This record gives sequence, structure tokens and C-alpha cells, in this order.
Amino acid sequence: NLNPRSGGAMSWNIHSIKNQARWGALQAVLLIREYRPCYDALVDALERGCDLGACVYAIESAAKENGLPSISEKPLGYIVDQGMYGDWVTEPQMEPKTIFNTAVTQVAPTNKSSDSSDDDLMSLEALKTKMEEKLKEIDSKLESL
Repeated sequence: NLNPRSGGAMSWNIHSIKNQARWGALQAVLLIREYRPCYDALVDALERGCDLGACVYAIESAAKENGLPSISEKPLGYIVDQGMYGDWVTEPQMEPKTIFNTAVTQVAPTNKSSDSSDDDLMSLEALKTKMEEKLKEIDSKLESL
């Protein structure tokens, strides 16, 4: 966390700012290189004055027409916990604990009966009660500090 108000975190220095700018430029180049047909479709849609929905549709249509995977299916790369700032790799490492991947997973829908839904509701209420108790315990510890 680079927010200096969050307690003990360092603020951005010129080196961090330059590295962040380099990272952003690299991401843009990698995305355009990998998804050039989508970029071209977006540029065409913007030149025609399309609204946001039409632009998104143009991008998704171009990806489908060209057989391009979504980023959630095939990330362009991974940040590996090595070195001072981490390293960028295009293939996952063998140790899963070192990979930070933000790909979204999808949950398959299930057919549940109403009894099962009632059980889920009871389970959630029990969890809520347990969490409220934990929060009270944490609050009391914080007050004693």
C-alpha cells in the first residue's frame, strides 16, 4: 500500500513513479500486440462516434471473430514475487504461491431445492453471528490498546 496515510506506508518517490509508468506502458503494448484486431475494431468504432456499448461490442466481436481468448482465460503474464519489485513472466512458474493472477473464475450454477436454500440461509445467519462476535472481540482489544 503506497498511501502515506494508511500508517507506516512509504509515499511514492520518483523511482516508484517511473517504474509504475513503465509498467503501464508495457501493459498497453502487450495488450495491443496480443489483441490488435480488437484495438483496430475499437478505433473504428470510436471514429464512427459509437457509444460505450457499441465500442465494447466491437471489441468482443473482433475477439470472437479472430479466435482470441479473453484475458481471464489466458492472462498475458504473471508477476512473480522475485527481486525488489517482482518480475514479469509470460508463463506460470512451478510454485503456485509465487504467482499473483487476477483472472476471474466463474461459478457454475446449481439446482438447489428450497430445503437446501433454507439450510444455506441458516448457515449464513450462523456465520454472520460468528463474525459479529469476532468484530466485538476485536473492538474490545482495540479499545484496550
